[in-house]
Amino acid sequence: MTGNQLWYLPQKGVKSDPANYRPISLTSIVCKIIERFIRDHIMDHFLKNNLFTKQQYGFIKGRSTVLQLLSVLDYWTEKLEKGHVHCVHEKSNPVDNVR
Repeated sequence: MTGNQLWYLPQKGVKSDPANYRPISLTSIVCKIIERFIRDHIMDHFLKNNLFTKQQYGFIKGRSTVLQLLSVLDYWTEKLEKGHVHCVHEKSNPVDNVR
């Protein structure tokens, strides 16, 4: 079994600048099968033992990120109706800060 192959794909900007490339890892099929088996085993354990909180959304059957957004919207609406208003604004794009 071989390890991952690492490829670098150019992004926007000057191609001679190494910072303008992002790494992509190509994993072997055997590694993907093993990873899926382990993930399924862990998910089954967490679901059978109720180890996920009610706030956990995404990657769980029946708990999509859309439902999470609706839940947050309901919460915010309730707080606004009660006069509890707190506002936070993030100006930077979080993706720009990932290196």
